[in-house]
Amino acid sequence: KASAELIESAISLVNFFSGAYFIPVAIIMGALFAITFSAAISSSVFVILSQAHNIYLIALLGGFGSALSNYVIYKYFEKEVLSDIEILESQHTKMLAHKIIHSKLFLGSVPYVAALLLASPLPDEIGMLLLTSANYKYKHIFLFSFGFHTIGILSIILIAGFLAK
Repeated sequence: KASAELIESAISLVNFFSGAYFIPVAIIMGALFAITFSAAISSSVFVILSQAHNIYLIALLGGFGSALSNYVIYKYFEKEVLSDIEILESQHTKMLAHKIIHSKLFLGSVPYVAALLLASPLPDEIGMLLLTSANYKYKHIFLFSFGFHTIGILSIILIAGFLAK
């Protein structure tokens, strides 16, 4: 009974913000969609928002929010994680990692694996790490992230609408 009341109060809160404030809510939920632990929550809020608003606008706003969130993740991986990995690696490990990262198979498969991770509610951090380690420029990563998150959010909304019928 307590969980039903909690769910009902969460839905009423989302419905309150889905009036005039649905644009910032969609952007914030998009930013949370890119983070592992809040992807399920943001997916459910997207479905609730889609009942009252244009699903394409919600998907575009959510994609923009997730691309902004991935910008923070990208900057963190670029500055902090990759430099820490370089310090910890031994010379033999560096040579092996350099061969793997610069191999044609790795470079050819990175966009597909990253697209799968970005379009789904699976952890984006791994996809961003792959794109960062393959030395993609941020402009490309931003477009990649925006496009595939928009597709993923739109897919979730469409599937939820199909299952609700």
